[in-house]
Order: sequence, then structure tokens, then C-alpha cells
Amino acid sequence: MCLVAQEKQGISTSNYLSTSSIFLNPSSSVDSKTYTQLNLIGAEAFVMSNIAYLPGFSVYGHQKNESYIKNVTLRSMKMPKFLYANATLEGPAFVMSKRNYGAGFFMRARSVVNGNIASSQAMNALISQSAEGPIETNVNLKNTKLSAMTWMEYGANLGMIVKRDRNNLWSVGMNLRYLSGINLMYANLTQLKGSYNDSMINVQALDGKLRFTDFALNSGSGLGADFGVTYKKMLGDVKSYYPNSVRCNCKTLDYKYKVGVTLRDLGFIRFKKGTSSANVNASGNYYTDRNDTSYKSALQSVLNTTYSSKPIVATLPSALVAQLDWNFENNFYVNATLIKNLIPKSLTGAQSANLLAITPRYEIQQFTVAMPITFQQYLYPQLGFALRYRTFALGVDNLFPFVKAKNTYGMGVYFSAGISLFKNPACRKKQRRVDKCPTKILEHT
Repeated sequence: MCLVAQEKQGISTSNYLSTSSIFLNPSSSVDSKTYTQLNLIGAEAFVMSNIAYLPGFSVYGHQKNESYIKNVTLRSMKMPKFLYANATLEGPAFVMSKRNYGAGFFMRARSVVNGNIASSQAMNALISQSAEGPIETNVNLKNTKLSAMTWMEYGANLGMIVKRDRNNLWSVGMNLRYLSGINLMYANLTQLKGSYNDSMINVQALDGKLRFTDFALNSGSGLGADFGVTYKKMLGDVKSYYPNSVRCNCKTLDYKYKVGVTLRDLGFIRFKKGTSSANVNASGNYYTDRNDTSYKSALQSVLNTTYSSKPIVATLPSALVAQLDWNFENNFYVNATLIKNLIPKSLTGAQSANLLAITPRYEIQQFTVAMPITFQQYLYPQLGFALRYRTFALGVDNLFPFVKAKNTYGMGVYFSAGISLFKNPACRKKQRRVDKCPTKILEHT
């Protein structure tokens, strides 16, 4: 299963929440419709998997019957199994947009868990066995991975307009982060082939690696970065356009559409405290008693190897993010976001989820309502719902458990709260400068 909101699609695509949108594209701090924004706190929680589901689940029903969680049902299917989790606790963040620049800082804690089982046949065989009677199961797993990583990050954002040409506006941005590791667990089985029954585990081939650390604050350190670029087709000439500046009476010019591309979470953490590393290679027969809890003694003998305490370098969940946002010029927008993982299973560290999201939204300065349709692994759809009032936002990734009892493979909630200053205070003065600004501009209301 997976724990975290799917990129907070309902609010991170808003033009008025720069403290959220910079994590999808750091150049979004440039030409923001919010002059300054201070995020005070935010959190996300989401769960999804194609391995198991909650039968007939509803949020209202769970309040009356807590046995829902105990009735988790394993799902047998031909497709490869996946596991993804991503949780975030957001601390203070600040973003300011003025003239040609956007800048800010942020602090947050993140945790990413993901797993992949390429052999659906082997997984189905394992989960379909009865707990009673004799067992004889063949196992042939390849390229199977499970990883978990938690860290703190302290970062800064910087963006700027780099080109103006008629109604074309180009901007670039980056987030630079210092990372403080908390824990790491990584297991990758290149191959596990064999069988097991009530009394014996037969291992024909076992090849893989293990990397893990003790859970502790500041168990490692590292660096991370995001790099983004945005192109906007504006609704007016931008030659003399200065966002949130007295030169244009602090008004903003809207776009017809914008396209953004980001290389996100490039970087690493070098764990130094409480580390354990081992390469596993084994074969043979290992006898056990079925009453031995989880075949513990047999597994210990299979994995009997020497662990090293040398430092472990783990990659961040690097991903490519592409976005298209279309303006219907009546306060209605639609956003398409594609996220592609860039980290192979063989690298120690965490992976990003592959995600496709289509998010229609209605937004004005004080208010946004959005209904994101997300496709985890590009296949598994969910319909979400999000609301924003000024800088307070609340959303869910799967709306159906809140309105109807049904089999549930994933759900989540997220929120953020802060303070926004939509207009530059300098424009409250009676005397203003206007240097040939665009005529089709948006008044702050």
C-alpha cells in the first residue's frame, strides 16, 4: 500500500499557492498571482496499492465499524504488483514574486516507500495459499525491490524571467536543498528461485543486496536540487510587463496556456550512522517447522552473511515532471501533469511514482475548487476534490469513500494553511508609475 497524497494535485496547480506549486516546478514562483505567501503548516496522507484493498469501505462506515482495516483483502491479478508511499509534513515556507524574479525558502520532512514485484504469477501463488493443509509453492522472483527512506530538507527557491518576446514569456527556476537523513531501508532481489513447503525451504538461486540504517535524526547528510522551465503564451504583449511591480500598478497579466518541464529531486544522501550493508548470494535446502514464526530460523540461515558498517549513498526519488495548463479565460482552467520516475531499481534509494493527472479547476484570487483525476502508474484512476480559500487548502485524492461504500484501493487527504499578500503594498499609494504596461491585465480583487 501507499501512504501520501498524489502530489496534492488539487492545489499544487493553482496560480495562487506558490508555496505548493514550486515543488512541481520551481519556476512557478516567477510571475505568481500572489505577491508574497507564507505557508505555516501542511500535511499529506495517501494510500494506494494493486496488492490489496478494503472491501465495501466508506469513511462514514469506518467510524461505526473499525473492523474495516482488519478486513484488508489481498488481490490476485496478472499484472505486476506495485507498492508506493510518500508522506510529507510541511513546515514554514515563504515565496515572493516581484518584477523579473521569484524567491523563497522552505522546510519539510519527507518519507518515501515503494516496492515492485515484477513476477505477478509468483506473487499470486504466495497470496493465494490457504493457511491450513500442506503447502507446496514454487517461487521465481526477479527484479523485486522494497525501499523506504525518510529525511528532512531545508531549501531555497530562486527563479527569474529570462526572455520576453511579444506575448511569449520564458522563465526558469531552481530549488536547492540541504538534506538531513533519518533512516534508510533498501532490499533488491535480482533473483529468488526455489520452493517451500511445511518443512523445508529450497533455494536454487538467491542473489541480491541489502542496505539499511538505524532510525535516528541526522544519520546522514546530502544535497538535492530541482530545475524547472516554464513557457507562457500570454494574453498581451509582455515587453514592458513587470509582475507585482508599481511599474504596472501591481497588476498581473494572465496566460492563454503555459507549459512547464522540471527535473525534480536530483541528489543524494550519504548515511553514516548505524549503517549495515550486505550482498546476498545463497542456495541450498533449509529445514524448518511450520510452527516456527514466519520461518524465522530458516530465513536467518539463508541470509547468513557478513554486514559492513561503511557509509551508504542513497539517491533521491528523481523524476521528470511535465505540465500543460490551459486557460479558458473565464476563470476555468485545466491542467495535465505527467511524472516519470528516473531511478532504476538497482540503485540504492527511493523511487518516484509514475503518475498522470488531469485537473480541471475554477479559481479566482480568494477561492479555488478543483477535481483532479489521477492515474497511479498511468493505469489506476481516482477522482479527487480540493478547495482553497485564500491560503487555506483542503483536498482528498479519492472522493468516493466519502460518499459511497465500495472496494477501495487508495484514498488520501491533504491540507495547508498560511498567510498571503496578493498585492504589493507599494501600490496602495495614490501616486503610481505606469511604463507602457500591457492593456489586457487582471485587477487584484
